[in-house]
Amino acid sequence: MKKIMQSLISLLIIAVIASCSGNPFMTNIFGGIDNYSLPDSFDNVDDILDEAGDDGFLDALADNPELADDVIDILEASLPEDAADADSDDQEAALLLADVHLATTEADETINNVNDLLTGFIAGDEGEDSPDMDDPASIIPDLFVLDETLTPAEQQTAVEEQLAAFLAAADALEFYGDTIVAGQDPSSEVNPGETAATAMISGMTAFIIQNMDTSSIDPDIVAANPGATDDELAIAALADVIVNGSDMPDIGDPTYENGDPLPDDATTEEYINVILGDGLAEVVGQGFDLSSFENM
Repeated sequence: MKKIMQSLISLLIIAVIASCSGNPFMTNIFGGIDNYSLPDSFDNVDDILDEAGDDGFLDALADNPELADDVIDILEASLPEDAADADSDDQEAALLLADVHLATTEADETINNVNDLLTGFIAGDEGEDSPDMDDPASIIPDLFVLDETLTPAEQQTAVEEQLAAFLAAADALEFYGDTIVAGQDPSSEVNPGETAATAMISGMTAFIIQNMDTSSIDPDIVAANPGATDDELAIAALADVIVNGSDMPDIGDPTYENGDPLPDDATTEEYINVILGDGLAEVVGQGFDLSSFENM
């Protein structure tokens, strides 16, 4: 677990240093503009993509949960089962789908908080919020800003919603990456660095959730979530770590597709490719040169 987290956090930090122009972490990835009004409803994906061109779209959608759910359903239904069959509109739909999941749960604020933590770390800020690379798992709770006006139970719910959003965003961005792997040109509508940063954070979160050893989860959490899937239990357990400072459950080591474990001398690039999978690794590779981290 320690080497997994060190590899991912180190990749994020080095990406900040390496990206001298258009650095996705140097300004908030997600910003809002006022004075925008959403339509009352959407009938199809084309209308959504047209409306999403307005800078106020995501902020307005975040204030309308019912319409946001409708938008998510329409975007998901529009994507072909096989990424090889996707066209540029499908790519835009997948990218927007990820953004909607993040912006409507305030997971975008977590991404911006990653920005603040890492830029402060690079600047030499050794304050109490500075990442501890000797205990990288302890960084995870620091990535989330908890609303102190909420009760602990409400904070737990809010964090669970963000974690589920990261998991869904990882799926959407994986689809987008798979379209590139299948031969489609990358979308011209995105900043590759910003999308890569989002893919890294979403993919890291998804890996932790999907590889958590559910047998190591606190029995009280299991009892409080009857009938939950493994992913739902992992989300509840990870939220408990973030909100209440509980111990992190065990996380399985990354393995190759044939089940073989990565060797101890595996490079950061190998770790990232295995942890993220082909689609997300492709998205990250569009923004950062993973081979440059080989000797990290």
